Amino acid sequence: MEQKIERTVDNWLEKIASGLYLYSIFCGILLIIFGVIILFKKRRDNKFVFYSGFVSIALGFIAIISGIVQM
Repeated sequence: MEQKIERTVDNWLEKIASGLYLYSIFCGILLIIFGVIILFKKRRDNKFVFYSGFVSIALGFIAIISGIVQM
């Protein structure tokens, strides 16, 4: 019974693996766009918002690179 469950889960994960890589790339692009929007707003007096823009851009690039490398 346990082996049957393991095989089912393994097959399911193999089927969705390529979709997860594309999802990672898509989320990375969204994070980069979100970070650029935050950086170009007129709220540069708030350093938390400014740094969160840089962090989201960096995480976006990491997600894109991770998705491409894993493909």
